[in-house]
Amino acid sequence: MSDNKIMLGKRQILFCREQKIVVEGWNFHVPAGYNIIAGGESQQTDGDTLISLYHDSEKVAQLSLKRHKQDNLTIQAIASDVILEIAAPSRTITLIEKN
Repeated sequence: MSDNKIMLGKRQILFCREQKIVVEGWNFHVPAGYNIIAGGESQQTDGDTLISLYHDSEKVAQLSLKRHKQDNLTIQAIASDVILEIAAPSRTITLIEKN
């Protein structure tokens, strides 16, 4: 995991420009030029980990990882120009650009 952690009050977030990253045991693979922001738990999400995927300054996907349920992943939003491939047994999420 990247060491680019930022503390904001009681919240801890991870901002990463790497193409491979592990968040809460899930492996994320994104193309070059994409950024991952993970964390930002709040009372509205019951302590879940929010994950946002950005291309430049545009958010292309938002996911939520349930902390109380080991393999519970929710896709909250996704742009029409990307595909998320999810392999639950290996806990891998791959972001692919549509051509």
